[in-house]
Amino acid sequence: MRMPARLAAPWAIVALFVLGLVPAAMAQAPGTRERQIRTALVYKLARFVTWPESILPASSPFIFCYVSDDPTSQVLSGIEGRAIQARRTRMRRLEIADARSLGGCHLLYLAGGATLAGDARAAALGAATLIVADGTRDEADAAMVQLVPRDNRLSLLVDLVSVRAAQLRIDATLLQMVEVRQ
Repeated sequence: MRMPARLAAPWAIVALFVLGLVPAAMAQAPGTRERQIRTALVYKLARFVTWPESILPASSPFIFCYVSDDPTSQVLSGIEGRAIQARRTRMRRLEIADARSLGGCHLLYLAGGATLAGDARAAALGAATLIVADGTRDEADAAMVQLVPRDNRLSLLVDLVSVRAAQLRIDATLLQMVEVRQ
């Protein structure tokens, strides 16, 4: 079955980026390759999201926040200074994902077993912060986008209700290729 060109283009970009990471990953510590692939997916995903102008003005940097272990933090540091929607990315590691620490974050990535504090989800929705998490999360700790392992690959699960509640938009091309909850 052949994928239409308009659908294949975004994933072709992601695939090329991920394949570019493979040679470097081979020389890394165990688990680094998987961390690099997850990081690449989150980075590429951000390119398909539109934030309200009032939250992310054209002249401001993109603030990429994350809660992770040290090996994942080392991989994530490679995003510092790269462009997301023509804005330089600034990385900010959080010790905990609570309402207070989320201030100014445009994207929050919960790596591994990192969780949201009880007040963080409401704060993220109000501040138009996209929450992306590794693995399937329950309702209390649900992310807007989840990286879910299935059949020896990663799938994206998007909670469109939460995305819209946060006044975010995800490009329709991407939504056609992922699992969407409405």
